[in-house]
Amino acid sequence: MCATPGDTITALRLVPTSAPGPRGKALRERAEGLRCEAGSVPSVLATAYRRGAAELEFEVWLTEWVGGVAA
Repeated sequence: MCATPGDTITALRLVPTSAPGPRGKALRERAEGLRCEAGSVPSVLATAYRRGAAELEFEVWLTEWVGGVAA
């Protein structure tokens, strides 16, 4: 769900996750938020937001993949 106009944007921090669990869910939610916010900012920022979202989703995917291999 996209943020409302009054919401603030939090800083994007890529933090390695040790397990997909709750942290993976939080990263996915942040990625969705960035994609939603991308629709309401100038194009230069929108591109950066979409890239950040893709990086977050890749981090979750990679963590889940490595966790599956190790398990």
